[in-house]
This record gives sequence, structure tokens and C-alpha cells, in this order.
Amino acid sequence: MTAQPDSGAVLPALREHVRETVTALLARPDSTDAQTKLVDLAGATDRAAELLADVAPAALAALRRALDHGAGRPEECASELVAAHHHLSAGA
Repeated sequence: MTAQPDSGAVLPALREHVRETVTALLARPDSTDAQTKLVDLAGATDRAAELLADVAPAALAALRRALDHGAGRPEECASELVAAHHHLSAGA
């Protein structure tokens, strides 16, 4: 088992990443920037999954739903990202 990252560092960074991704996704869902942010967010979510499962499982579930929607369903994706941001903020 690997050591979990520090939630005091990971959650705020992930929350900021979610905020930036929502902004890019709503501004131009078909842009390279939005696509790149979604891919980066997927990686960050994977790296933080064990920590999120322990401290913010609702955020993890919302992030996974958002990433399942992806840019192909930007409104649904953004809605789930807003929910994830809320859960990350509540867990901070």
C-alpha cells in the first residue's frame, strides 16, 4: 500500500483544478484547453482517488460522473464538477 497524499495540500489543489476545468468547459467545451484540463483532471482524480474515498467520497463520485460525461456532454460534466467542487469545499 502506498502512502496517501496530505489532504491539506491535495484537496485545495484539486478544488482549484476543478474550478479551472469548469471555467474552460463552459467557455469553450470543444477547445483544446478544455480537453487538456479534463485529461489532467482525470489524472489528478486517479492519483487522489484513495484519499478522496476516505475523506470526500461524494466528491470522488461526482468527479467520476463528470469525467464519464466529458466534453461530449459539457452541461452535465460542468454540473457534476460544480457538485464535486462543493463537496471538496465542504471537506476542506
